[in-house]
Amino acid sequence: MSEEEKPKGRRRTPRSRAPEPWLDDPYAYEDEMDAELGPTEDETEEWAEAEQRRREAWAAGPSDAEKRAWARREGERRYRRAALAAAYPGADMYEIDWLEAKYRRDAELMLEGAVVSFLRWRFRMLASNKREGLAWEAEQDLRPRRRRRVPYYGDDY
Repeated sequence: MSEEEKPKGRRRTPRSRAPEPWLDDPYAYEDEMDAELGPTEDETEEWAEAEQRRREAWAAGPSDAEKRAWARREGERRYRRAALAAAYPGADMYEIDWLEAKYRRDAELMLEGAVVSFLRWRFRMLASNKREGLAWEAEQDLRPRRRRRVPYYGDDY
């Protein structure tokens, strides 16, 4: 094609890509896609059996070990409530519940703060050491000096 025959000002069309088979017939792969999306019959039956066992265990009630653990936790909760009631004799139960939640949240925040401080300590220490070193150099005027070039004999300056 000569220069005169080429159309001017038009862009070349991009090469066509290899056609994807699902673009021609989007329903051709529907069965394969459905099989990948949902659970199989075996998985459904296994889940149903596990769910049946879980519901039967719930209907049977707690075991002796679970009852003992609940009784221990309930005793601790009642002891804490009695201690708060003794510390604040004029408070009603709602105020005691509020105080218990407040103290629990305060303790949680203090613990989280201690962990974060411990984790960030080394980075703060390194930054502090760098600042102190720079300040000491500035005080002592120990910055590295720029070397000047010493001329050789015969250099023309």
